[in-house]
Amino acid sequence: MIKKELIFLIFGFLLLGIFFVNNVKGQGVNEISVEADIPNYFPNAEELRHPTEFFSGEFLKIKGEFSSDSLVSVVLNNKTGNIKRVLEILKRQAGSIKIRIPIDIPTDYYELSIIIDGNTYNEIIKINGLSLKGSGGEVVEEKLSAAIMYYSKLGCKPTLGAPCYWESSLAGNPRNPDSLALAPNTGQFINSQIKSSLIRVSNDGGRSWINGQIETENFIYCCSDPKVLIAPDGTLFTTQLMQLPNPNNQNPVYAGALFQGSVTDSLFKSTLFAPVPSWILEKDNLVVDFPKIAYDSDRRIIYITGNSVRFPDDPCTTGCWTNTQALFMSKDGGKSFSVKKLVYEKGVQPGVNGLITDIDVRNDGALRTISSSYFGDIKSSFLLARFDKDAQSYTVVRNILPIRSAGAFNIARVLKEDSKRLWVVWSGPEMVIDKSSRHPNRIYIAWAQPELINNRIGENFDIFLSHSDNDGDAWSVPLKVNDDETKEDQVFPSMNIDSDGIVHIAFLDKRETPDTENYGGYEVGLYDVYYAKIVEDRISRNIRVNPIHISNPGGREPGDYFDMVVGYPSKAYVTYPCEFNKYVGSILTPWPTDLCLSAIDLNLVPFPGEFHRGDSTQDFVLDISDAINILGYLFTGSGTITCQDAADVNDDGDIDLSDALYLLDYLFKNERQPPSPFPEFGKDLTEDNLDC
Repeated sequence: MIKKELIFLIFGFLLLGIFFVNNVKGQGVNEISVEADIPNYFPNAEELRHPTEFFSGEFLKIKGEFSSDSLVSVVLNNKTGNIKRVLEILKRQAGSIKIRIPIDIPTDYYELSIIIDGNTYNEIIKINGLSLKGSGGEVVEEKLSAAIMYYSKLGCKPTLGAPCYWESSLAGNPRNPDSLALAPNTGQFINSQIKSSLIRVSNDGGRSWINGQIETENFIYCCSDPKVLIAPDGTLFTTQLMQLPNPNNQNPVYAGALFQGSVTDSLFKSTLFAPVPSWILEKDNLVVDFPKIAYDSDRRIIYITGNSVRFPDDPCTTGCWTNTQALFMSKDGGKSFSVKKLVYEKGVQPGVNGLITDIDVRNDGALRTISSSYFGDIKSSFLLARFDKDAQSYTVVRNILPIRSAGAFNIARVLKEDSKRLWVVWSGPEMVIDKSSRHPNRIYIAWAQPELINNRIGENFDIFLSHSDNDGDAWSVPLKVNDDETKEDQVFPSMNIDSDGIVHIAFLDKRETPDTENYGGYEVGLYDVYYAKIVEDRISRNIRVNPIHISNPGGREPGDYFDMVVGYPSKAYVTYPCEFNKYVGSILTPWPTDLCLSAIDLNLVPFPGEFHRGDSTQDFVLDISDAINILGYLFTGSGTITCQDAADVNDDGDIDLSDALYLLDYLFKNERQPPSPFPEFGKDLTEDNLDC
């Protein structure tokens, strides 16, 4: 192609506003491509990798036929020439490097110059920058519900790479509600700091955290897809994906590691449940993905499931990613593992976006796994595998609760009015099994589902819950968990069950957030985190746990999944991303940079229709704002009464001035307390025309 024709072709593509790649070929490299860093198991992954434009802060992969020893550098220039950035290479292996677009890059067309062993390859890309909005907005802490006893911070070091909240996993000791463990994501090359921050433990209910040391063997890179649990005897188990060298060329390969030790210890020993096999090929870069863990404490059996598990008889495509699922099992405390390929009957194998999303054991130790099954045309269902007690054989229950979904991952909008900026959201399903005496072996599943999907983008996601009392043969009518009446999204469900059979669910929620906010000087989307408890199909009122809206630039925030809730009969813990307007080097980032925890008093989490007398604002705090709200409601129109019975402080069947005076006398003169229900939550037993 002559130079003049090439110029006209580039000009035409720019006018159309679409992504254009101009490969300038050099010796030894046949083709260079730039794509978004999207895993194979995401819905429409290939399409998502090649958008019409990228966004500032987005992770990209540059692919080509070059070796891991090649000298590679990447430079980003805009078309007017006033911006030039040398980009850091975050990860490299044969044929692939990972970079990140700087977060402060403005919207423009850019030339991405990739220099490989002295040869330059140029690609033209469009970048949509986060809108710069001044010097950075003020972070305002909002009033939390009285149900929040306290909150704390993990104390992570701010980073532009993989923040510690990313795909973090929280667990609690079932016999000690003050004993917690957290497996945060580190996502960095192994060094002394990473070695001491893979596992965090707390012995005071999350008020403070202690670093645990790990055995790193010959790991290159740590860590992703963490899952953690604490056994009743206090043994901590966590699975992680770690990178080991490929014996053929020393390129990194993702393998599966199990770390374990007493939750009170400082050292956690490692075992490879999915090591790099000797028969692996040069182009292999993964032997297992997305592991889940369960534990039979009576027989001390460890179960780990894996997705995209590599077997020698699997065909090897690009990177040798497969749809094969497997079960790893250890009967000797994690010293060794057997592996079983999971082969479903014809027509039942999960689709491209089909994953084992959660696992648990029954009272007798028999394993159950739940999978998403995507069959195209935005039709999905769930698949339950029922293993015998020895996990030697299994049967499958398919087409559980067919739903409108693209599988375990869906696509939502970051901003209400900006359909171009998208958010890949975890939809589940999550699964827990009741081991208490309330409903022994009842299976609960929770998931996020959109009301509709328009051009592959979900609208109005809600969280749903269903249960089965006959091992998955029949399921209850799904209950909506989120109690808002908005059309905003609730996604990323996380679920836990306690020793009394109380179900605890936390999720990301956009009901209260404005369309955009100014964090770190950039316009981003926002979300909050809400909590609900479920007892006998009664879903509590939702409690917001975070004091400050959480910034969301989109993409894969806050990871592929987020294990954020642990519950007990009297309290629960929820973790979430936090901390904004933090400098990483010289850059003020709009991303969260830390992980926070809120402790919830379940005695102050009411069910619908329950209230405590005098709480006219329904914030679960009895103070002067409740009296002011009643006065505003009566005389200025500024007050809002959503629970009339709560505002009827003296329980005379009317809302009037005497109610505000009664409350003020109680608050400031220590006179009689409001009538029942008070101070505990309850229902109004007085017959009147008021309601709640």
